[in-house]
Amino acid sequence: MRNFLSATVFFINQQPVSVTRTIRHRFFQCPPLVLFTSRSNFSFSTSTTIMTLSSKPEPTPEYFHEGINSDGSLKKFEKPIPSTTASIAAVNGDMAKLKSLPLQEILAPEDTNGNTPLIWASDSGNIDILTYILEAMEKQIVEVAPSDQLSSSHPINHQGYIGNTALSRAARGGHIDCVQAILGVKEVDPNIPNYKMQYPLHFAAYKRHPEVVRIMLGSEKCSTTVTDRKGRTPDQDTSDGRIERMIKSFRENLS
Repeated sequence: MRNFLSATVFFINQQPVSVTRTIRHRFFQCPPLVLFTSRSNFSFSTSTTIMTLSSKPEPTPEYFHEGINSDGSLKKFEKPIPSTTASIAAVNGDMAKLKSLPLQEILAPEDTNGNTPLIWASDSGNIDILTYILEAMEKQIVEVAPSDQLSSSHPINHQGYIGNTALSRAARGGHIDCVQAILGVKEVDPNIPNYKMQYPLHFAAYKRHPEVVRIMLGSEKCSTTVTDRKGRTPDQDTSDGRIERMIKSFRENLS
């Protein structure tokens, strides 16, 4: 599968099939010739080779324009700085300060960068803070509505600065415990790209974190066929031969 900003091309029995929009995480972990999952419904028109997908809306080209220049290069962004009391506590690992704050101040607000305390804790690798926030989050959500009604908008999947999720930041930083904790949340969607078309598994592979890659693959939630802006799958976006072989072997075992 090769993703582009406006279309995706699949090869079915070596014949190209155009897709009306980029398909992202709903096509996860499928063998090359399987064109449906239990969570998505596809329909085909053999005369026009158009395939449509009934699922939640996928990112539009404008979404990726936030992070990618017209020539395909990546836009430059300043390093974000936490700006709320809860975010600063999450970065510093200050559990006492975090526990002194009202629950809504920990769970609800984004700071000026769009990051939540959960994302900051993941980015910093503060597993104790992350665990505390996840436990508080679970309690709050159970009180509001059943979790299966919230999976698409669950705060674990919140996209902060440049569209990065908590999993993206943890995977990029090689924070093994944080990655494991996030993947343990039932509602997590680990196949959400940021504005630069970078996926969590790409981050782990590119930054050469083999143990993080192993955990992500072992969760059986992470797609190995998602592609970045250059059309590279995660195994093609690493200089670590072990990681490349690990991802390829996992994908081959699925087929």
